[in-house]
Amino acid sequence: TGRLTFGMLADQVGFQRAMMGLVLAAGLLTGTWPLVSGWGQGFFLIWMWALHLVVAGNFSLMSFAVVKTFGAAQFGPLYGLIYTAQIPGTLLGAELALTVATARGEWTLCYLSTGWSVVGLALISMWREPFGKGEKTLDGP
Repeated sequence: TGRLTFGMLADQVGFQRAMMGLVLAAGLLTGTWPLVSGWGQGFFLIWMWALHLVVAGNFSLMSFAVVKTFGAAQFGPLYGLIYTAQIPGTLLGAELALTVATARGEWTLCYLSTGWSVVGLALISMWREPFGKGEKTLDGP
């Protein structure tokens, strides 16, 4: 559902606005994580659904970003590179999360993630399509 929802949203309002909505939603969800346990099981179910919607939306919007930045001819290798790079990031992130949680408390990571979402929101708001509408490629004229 998240891929379809954010893909359709990007078609309607454009990649940049859809990605800003995704980052904003991710920041709000991670920022409220410590509070959710007190809001009841029904709300927790809705909250988890929204979190998975945002995670799935990331997959569809990253494909938009690759095509708009580098062109369709470079899509396969670059999209594969983005998701292959998640392997060391996930392994290192798990160790870093354990270290931070042990040193600063378990909810520190939620607040750090929310802070990084604000940074991401600022960066996305400054993003410009370098090749117009993704029609040119790096190896084209």
